[in-house]
Amino acid sequence: MTAVVCLSTPVFAENLLLIGKYPDQTVYVDATSAKKVHSRPGGPVINASAWVISDAPKGIPGTNAHSVKTNIEFDCLGDRSRDVAEYQYSGQMAKGALVKAKDERMTANDPMVPVNEGPTKKILYAICGKSMEVFMDLLGQVAQADTERKMASQPKRTGIQQVSNSDDEGITTFIDMSTIRRAGDRSSAEAIVDFSKDPRIRSARVQYEFQCASKQWRYTWVTAYKEYHAKGLVLETKKAPKVPRKWDHDANQGAPIVNLMSVACGIAVDFDQYDFYDVADAN
Repeated sequence: MTAVVCLSTPVFAENLLLIGKYPDQTVYVDATSAKKVHSRPGGPVINASAWVISDAPKGIPGTNAHSVKTNIEFDCLGDRSRDVAEYQYSGQMAKGALVKAKDERMTANDPMVPVNEGPTKKILYAICGKSMEVFMDLLGQVAQADTERKMASQPKRTGIQQVSNSDDEGITTFIDMSTIRRAGDRSSAEAIVDFSKDPRIRSARVQYEFQCASKQWRYTWVTAYKEYHAKGLVLETKKAPKVPRKWDHDANQGAPIVNLMSVACGIAVDFDQYDFYDVADAN
């Protein structure tokens, strides 16, 4: 009789957050897999666990694997951990053939060991709530992932979108959708502002930068024009300074900044209440 051993690995929906990039590997934690045990409702976390992926493009020394998925259990009060399960894969990001498996039955008697510096300690600090800096970094990644999901579900617009209008002040603000750029939690975009009550300056094109999670903004450069929609004679240009301007908060800034930031960061805005015109109309 031939014994057949089947290697299997648990399947779960992943929400991977970057823990750190190291010379030989990049480490992620799956936020959806985190489990915590509190000392009391609202009290400190005493035990926690999470699935972690270690991705090694050049391979893991001594194995045929290029990534490892590990279920790590943490003793939050004692800063200790142990690997509950480990699965090695031939491909990156826990994909490809399963090379080696070690499940809970094989690690039941493994002791907790002290956590030293490195990715495991960073995960412990994040999962156990011991470092606000690490927690906020992961929170920013969650916000960015949520932004990307929202943007994917929104209709694609490539023209000039109105984001606010004030008849009393005579100011109408648009965003040039083609100029939106995103990198992590930051976003930038160019706005066009029309002034109906200023006979000297009829419009301006302004580039803004945004920090989406903390809702902060600043402008980098601005160009004023003689005609509406950033057309006609250029009256004045303020170039981006060598030292970036300080960040400002969106509080009390009103619809123009709030809506510009929302569109640039991928937060849903009710476009139907504003006008939209195609790039061809803007030229």
